[in-house]
Amino acid sequence: MAEISKSKLNPVIRKIATLRDDRGWNNNRLAVESGLAPATVLNWFARNVVPKINALENLCKAFGVSMQTFFEEDEDVTVLTDIQKRALKEFDRLTQAEKERFIAFVQELNKSRRDY
Repeated sequence: MAEISKSKLNPVIRKIATLRDDRGWNNNRLAVESGLAPATVLNWFARNVVPKINALENLCKAFGVSMQTFFEEDEDVTVLTDIQKRALKEFDRLTQAEKERFIAFVQELNKSRRDY
């Protein structure tokens, strides 16, 4: 099955294609990064169908964006580097109090760097 031209894709599939292309990935790499079957990813593009919510969650994790960011109208999506993804993953494991202390630490670190 051939992939539909990007301009004719529904908005969700078009957003997935944009995020995929921004990273230089093909559909197989997208499947690997998101833990989905390659045939599933290929079918979305060939049939122009919206993935189920659990698949969208996997895609968002792979892209390093929240579901909210994914569905925002603004196409200006921040692409996270691998180290940023790792940092956020560790940050998410912290308690709320630890997150607040971490943010204060980073702010102080950045403040002290500006003082030089």
